[in-house]
Amino acid sequence: MIGAPREADYIGVLLGEHDRQKFSQRQERNKFSMRFGNQVSIMSISTVSAKGAGGKFVGGTFMTRLFGSHQRLGIGICSLILVMILGVACAGNPGPAGPAGPAGEQGPDGPQGAAGAAGPAGSVGPAGAEGGAGAQSPGVAAAMADAVEFEAIVSTGLNRRLGQPILEFSFMPAPFKENWGFDMLGVFNPDGPLPLPLTADTPDNAVLVSLVDADGVGPPQAIFQNVAPELVNVPLRDIGTYANPKLDRGGAIPSQSDGPVIGATQADPSGPITKGDWFKASGTLSVDCAPEGNSVKVNVKTLVPNRLYTVWVLWLDPSGPRMIPVPLGGAPNVIITDNQGDGTLERNLNFCPIDAAKDGVDGKMLAEIGVHLHSDHAAYGPVPAPLAAGFPPGTVLHEHLTWNLGAGKLQ
Repeated sequence: MIGAPREADYIGVLLGEHDRQKFSQRQERNKFSMRFGNQVSIMSISTVSAKGAGGKFVGGTFMTRLFGSHQRLGIGICSLILVMILGVACAGNPGPAGPAGPAGEQGPDGPQGAAGAAGPAGSVGPAGAEGGAGAQSPGVAAAMADAVEFEAIVSTGLNRRLGQPILEFSFMPAPFKENWGFDMLGVFNPDGPLPLPLTADTPDNAVLVSLVDADGVGPPQAIFQNVAPELVNVPLRDIGTYANPKLDRGGAIPSQSDGPVIGATQADPSGPITKGDWFKASGTLSVDCAPEGNSVKVNVKTLVPNRLYTVWVLWLDPSGPRMIPVPLGGAPNVIITDNQGDGTLERNLNFCPIDAAKDGVDGKMLAEIGVHLHSDHAAYGPVPAPLAAGFPPGTVLHEHLTWNLGAGKLQ
C-alpha cells in the first residue's frame, strides 16, 4: 500500500535535489502559525521564489502531474483554496455586540393566566370610627323622663328669708299654716348682747351672727328658752366647738394660716361672713322617681367655702302639729364645700320626694329639703343640732338653701 506523499517529497520534485538543503534551512525560518477554529496547527510554507534554480516555473511540473492538460484550471483551484485558507487564518476574533435596536411594537394581549397563590395576610388596619350610641333601654328612658330639677331658694332660717315666711302650708292648722318656721341668722350688734334683725334693708357688708328666734312658730318654745347668752350675737366664724376629748366647748379656734402647727384650727378662709357672701349661694335638686328606684342629687354653688353642711328632709305632721327632721338618704348626709363653696350629695331613697310632697307618707307631708351650715364644724348624726346640750338651731346650725317640692305655696 502506497502511503500519502510527504511534503518533503513534493518539494524535492519541484526544486531539484541541489536546492533541498537551502530550502530546508529557509523553511525552518519562515514557519508561522495559523489559527483555524479552536484548534491550532503549524504548517510549513516555503517563501522560496516561484521560480526554481533553472528558472522554470516552480509549480509547472507539479501542476502538470496533478491536472495534466488542465494546468490553468488547477492553478485557479489552488489559488481559490489558498485564498480560503488565508481568509480563515486571518479572520479576527468576533467584535463587540452592537447597540440594541429599538423596542418593537407591543404585541396583542395574550390569554389571561391562572390566578396566583394567595399572598401573606396584611397588617392590621387602623381602628374604625366609634359607632353611634345605641338605642336607650326603656327603663333608663322612663327614669330620665321622670327626673325633675328644682332650683334652690336662699334662706336665712327654717321657712324664713330675711325675717319673712317663704311658704304657706295649707294642710297645717293655724297659726302654723301661714307662719310656720323661725329665723337662724342675725346681724352683729356691737352695742348689745342681742343681734340685730336680718332684713331686706340690711346692707350687704353686715356681718352675720348666731341667733335664737324666741318668736318662732313650730318647734316647742322650750328649746329656745334658757339659752346661754354667750351663744348668741356671735359672728359665724367665731362660734366655738368641742376643743378637747372631754367635749368641753371652747371659744373660736384660730384659722389654719394663723394657728399653731400642732393644735386645733379652722380651714381658711376664716374672715367674717356677710350678708352679701350668704346670698351668693345657689343650688339644684334633681329628683328621679322610677320603678327601678328613687334617687336625688344635690348640687350647691358658692356656699361658704371649706365648710361642713348637712342636708335634711323636713316632714310636717298636721296632727301634732309637729316637725320631724330626717337625714336625706340616711346618715351621713354631709357636704364639705370646696374652695369655691361648691359641693354635691347623691343618695338613693326608699320613697319618691315628689309624691311625698303631694300625697304625704303615713299622714305626714314632705315640707322641704334644706341645706344647713354647721358653724361649730361638727355634725350630729341623725339629729340636726344637740338640743339637749343647750344648742338649738340658730346657735350652731343655720339653714342656707331650701327646696319646695310642691307641699307649700310661695308667699
